[in-house]
Amino acid sequence: AAKDSDGRIISLRPFGGLSIETNGKSFVESGDVRSEAKWEQAIRELLDQAYVEDRSGDGQVFNVTYLGFEAADSLGMSR
Repeated sequence: AAKDSDGRIISLRPFGGLSIETNGKSFVESGDVRSEAKWEQAIRELLDQAYVEDRSGDGQVFNVTYLGFEAADSLGMSR
């Protein structure tokens, strides 16, 4: 997400399946509940660490925070 031009993660549940996307990539394996659980947990952890915030207020759009960009920079993961 730190590499995404908008610093955004989109989480949608169209037609019962979960889709989590950022920077042109989709992360959830379609129809795999284990994969859904893994990526939902990843978003919870990012929220808990204040690396992203729920700007939409409905759990669908998350934006990387300053702390998130700093963490990505320290790991060499941004830009």
